Amino acid sequence: MAPEAPNGGQVIANGQNTFTRLDGVTPDFTGVRNYTLAQGDFITQENLASRSLVAVLGATTAQNLFADSDPIGQTVRVNQVNLRVVGVMEPKGAQAQGNQDDIIFVPLTTMQTRLNRNRTARGGNTVSTINVQLADDKKETSAAAVEAIGNLLRDRHRVDQDDFTIRSQDDLLATANQITGFITLFLGSVAGISLLVGGIGIMNIMLVSVTERTREIGIRKAIGAKRRDILSQFLIEATVVSIVGGAIGILLGAGGSHLLNGRFSGGPGGQTLQTVVSPDAILLAFTVSALIGLFFGVYPAVKASRLNPIEALRYE
Repeated sequence: MAPEAPNGGQVIANGQNTFTRLDGVTPDFTGVRNYTLAQGDFITQENLASRSLVAVLGATTAQNLFADSDPIGQTVRVNQVNLRVVGVMEPKGAQAQGNQDDIIFVPLTTMQTRLNRNRTARGGNTVSTINVQLADDKKETSAAAVEAIGNLLRDRHRVDQDDFTIRSQDDLLATANQITGFITLFLGSVAGISLLVGGIGIMNIMLVSVTERTREIGIRKAIGAKRRDILSQFLIEATVVSIVGGAIGILLGAGGSHLLNGRFSGGPGGQTLQTVVSPDAILLAFTVSALIGLFFGVYPAVKASRLNPIEALRYE
């Protein structure tokens, strides 16, 4: 279990002045939240008991304040309180709540007594979040833990209606899947409209082609071409036009992916943007392009195959 008491603060150090997040934590925080130290030490039980004026910097905060110099042992001034830097964290990256590396960790007791003196109505210290790590990742264990934690908090708070919120990883995953599904549906709708417009464009091009080549069609029929020959000719042409357009789109997409690959970073030591163009995506794009050309090329091809050869030869 790892409680947190977050806050914000103005930080001054090494001639730099910036605003960053503060987080009052306990020694168990790194294990529960899977944080790793890059150098120095994390908050200890002795720091917690003595309300020590020490701080552990996130990777981005350390870079912003001290650049390439060693921050260990240096002093940072946070909300008019001097703190000694005892450690620096490994880069963690960004999440929905923001950059996890732009942060300063301090002992929970120090946060409650020196940096943020918010109290409950009864004068007790407050925490805004309590992180709990389970012994295993079974869904049954998670559900049982949520129920047990809820019962305990209701008993401790002496309330019948919850004045707290419990969020499990299953809830967060369900929310993420719901958002992803909505985005997928939205992008699929946009792609569908684009394919419809593109297909109509191919059909219009082929109709114009049929009109301009009416005499050609009449000559071919006059020398023995059957309806299926004319039909297959225009279907192949429509499919080829669509596939060529799809190939150009694939090349543009692969080129854009190559340009973006590794270009953006989440901060000093952060994760870069990695893009992948899979063979399955290329195969799917070619298949869809061919089907679009085939589908929207049917009407122009049928119209061409049904032309009367006598009237076609007379066409000017």
